[in-house]
Amino acid sequence: MTDPLAELSNNGVSIWLDDLSRQRLTTGSLARLVAHDHVVGVTTNPTIFAKAITGSDVYAGQLQDLSARGAIVREALRGMTAFDVRWACDVLRPAYDATGGVDGRVSIEVDPRLAYDTEATIAEARFLWWLVDRPNLFIKIPAARQGLPAIAACLAEGISINVTLIFSLVRYGEVMDAFLAGLERARQAGRDLSCIASVASFFVSRVDTEVDARLDKIGTPAVAALRGRAAIADAVIIGVILAASAGLGFANEYRAERAAQALHDSVRHTVIALRDGKPGSIPVTGLVPGDVVRLRLGTVAPADMRLLTATALEADESVLTGESLPAVKTTAAVPPGAALGDLASMALMGTVVRAGEGTAVVVATGSRAEFGRIAAGLGARQPETDFQAGLRRFSVLLLRVALVLSVFIVIIGLLLRRPLIESLLFALAIAVGITPQLLPAVVSTSLATGSRRLARRKVLVKRLVAIEDLGDMDILVTDKTGTLTEGRVTFTASVNPAGGDDGTVRDLGLLAVDPGQADEGGNTLDSALWQAAGGWPAGSTRLASLPFDHERRLASTLVSGPDGRRLLVTKGAPEAVLAASSHVPAAAQATLDKLFAGGSRVIAVASRDASGLSAITPADESGLTLAGFLIFLDPPKPCFHPAQPGFISPAPRRSQAPCRFVSSPGNARTGARATRTHIGRSSTSGGHSGVKDAVALGHSGDPSRRTSGAYW
Repeated sequence: MTDPLAELSNNGVSIWLDDLSRQRLTTGSLARLVAHDHVVGVTTNPTIFAKAITGSDVYAGQLQDLSARGAIVREALRGMTAFDVRWACDVLRPAYDATGGVDGRVSIEVDPRLAYDTEATIAEARFLWWLVDRPNLFIKIPAARQGLPAIAACLAEGISINVTLIFSLVRYGEVMDAFLAGLERARQAGRDLSCIASVASFFVSRVDTEVDARLDKIGTPAVAALRGRAAIADAVIIGVILAASAGLGFANEYRAERAAQALHDSVRHTVIALRDGKPGSIPVTGLVPGDVVRLRLGTVAPADMRLLTATALEADESVLTGESLPAVKTTAAVPPGAALGDLASMALMGTVVRAGEGTAVVVATGSRAEFGRIAAGLGARQPETDFQAGLRRFSVLLLRVALVLSVFIVIIGLLLRRPLIESLLFALAIAVGITPQLLPAVVSTSLATGSRRLARRKVLVKRLVAIEDLGDMDILVTDKTGTLTEGRVTFTASVNPAGGDDGTVRDLGLLAVDPGQADEGGNTLDSALWQAAGGWPAGSTRLASLPFDHERRLASTLVSGPDGRRLLVTKGAPEAVLAASSHVPAAAQATLDKLFAGGSRVIAVASRDASGLSAITPADESGLTLAGFLIFLDPPKPCFHPAQPGFISPAPRRSQAPCRFVSSPGNARTGARATRTHIGRSSTSGGHSGVKDAVALGHSGDPSRRTSGAYW
């Protein structure tokens, strides 16, 4: 039986899914559609998202968190949509990379209510592009007349666009003009045009006019009888569309109201907790310290919890630490004073279980949790900036001058025997004349102008008063993972113990990968290796496997090679593999140290003859021969690479100051130096305590000139 989707895909048709929901993501449904049903794109809109919220309780946890943080309805809806779209972009990223950006994209729509407001559409598109932060994203903009300048402006800023609601060939031509104008502006700005994509859609009913014109040219009676049939068919379609438009508008507004109401009244987030020795579902708002909670795949931690049991448990802590890889969780105690990212025995509020399962006891809820403290801090009063302090001091100075002059004028007037009323009025006039009434307007206008100029450079300004401090900044501290780098791990090379390139090491590593887990988005490193190699080595048969666990830190596979010889292949943490190997070349440790110094993630691979084995146990992981190392890296973003046309230099033009990395002692120093190497910039190490990775801007030779700093 033929597969129609496969036939369409083989004939060059890109198959998109017009549906996106958190349930489709958490259950792996989208990943399976991409892997097995030829889906290469996903689109969503407010109607789809409203249906997803009201039709399922999978958003309850995030709704509860957003509600606790005081988010307004619009921000909450936008945040949840961006979360799902970002996740979908990651699922489709392999298709995007494999096709050079032709497929593997996800489309998110600008609020349709902004269709007739050019500036608002541009601002919304910029914000969504920044919020999702994925190169395979499309921003969907309606092709209203006011949307045409927005299309050109967004393309000029490097934002990929999906133009929709094109109702005529004339408007399609205008869209093409806007597209070309946007690309021309992007080229003039030095952007890499290969990273900018755009698609446009229009109703096929518009071809009826062209069909009739061609029939008229033929002119035969038989052909003339066909004239108008395309138009009649289109008339029916247009009538349906017009009838549906009003209904859709009403439905969108109605469902949006329902979604908003759900945020306030119908949010229910429950967890499975043990009370009196019996499991039961209770609201997260009812959790108290001492409750025991079950954790499984997809669970959002409702509180800060101490792990009691953990089976291959991994949690995504990016909401707290910014790290792109899931953190391994165990029940082992951690030293007092450990950093937030090192709390391996804790499941922290807001983090998401990505693998395994476990149980944990609640130790902190609400504002006492780490996430809650952050949310409470966001609601606190913002500290006064240097700019605000300067304005305040200047205002106080003017006030003092006005008071002194007023008193002085009154005294002089009385000494000169002037009427008291005249002296007071004259003093008041002088005081009013000294006061700069237009100062607030001038300051606000100047800061707003700076905000617009920063927006053109994709910088979102939340507080206008911060712009002046940004200009006075000498040191900029920024996160490395996902900011300077892509935020995803890729396989870069395989080397033998001596450090030379060796493809057989990669093939051995592949034999220890579970194809099903790698293809369905399991272990991050296994997925990266599987995608880079393109599949299982030919001629090898998998006989048995021993999965990875965090005590052994090894994964092993028993395979039969093309010649029928059985081989035990083990990969895992380098120190664990070296300890299990009896044949380790002398150069191996030096090679490993060099790889670690380069900031790479390293997996060691070893093997031994397994003749006579039909199953494997941890005891069999001994007497191995080290084969080499697999190297993985989180690569820098293209815009930070000097070889790219759109290279963004962090150094301000006015100072021509060098850009260098400043990191606190420890492994962060190695990571900063490695990232420096990959983006081709100079680097030093500094003593900024508590700062993981930083880009330092300013005067590198004279510490006394570093008068201010800003930390993001």
